[in-house]
Amino acid sequence: MVVRATSDGSGGFYDAIHRNIHATGAGLTSGTDYVLNAEINESEHFVGATNFTAVLEEVFVSKGGLPNANVMIIEHMTINANGEVTSDKFDFNGNCRG
Repeated sequence: MVVRATSDGSGGFYDAIHRNIHATGAGLTSGTDYVLNAEINESEHFVGATNFTAVLEEVFVSKGGLPNANVMIIEHMTINANGEVTSDKFDFNGNCRG
C-alpha cells in the first residue's frame, strides 16, 4: 500500500491511496486453489483526523472446475491530523458463484 498525503493549504489533506493485492487460498473442503489479483486506487479529502469505510467487491478466480468466489471487502481506515494512516482493518465476506 502506498499513501500520499498532500496539504490543501487550508489545514486539510488530500490522501491518495494505491494498493496492489495478490492473494491465494484453497477451498477448505474442495482443496481448489483460488487467486485474487487487484489494483485499487482511492482518494480522500479531509480536515483533521478522520475515519472512513470503503466497500470493495472482488473475485477470487478458481483454478479448478469449481465456481469463482465473490468477496466483499470492507475496509475501516483511521487517519490522524497529519495525514498518516494509523489503523487499517479489513473484513471479508464471500460466496461462490459461477
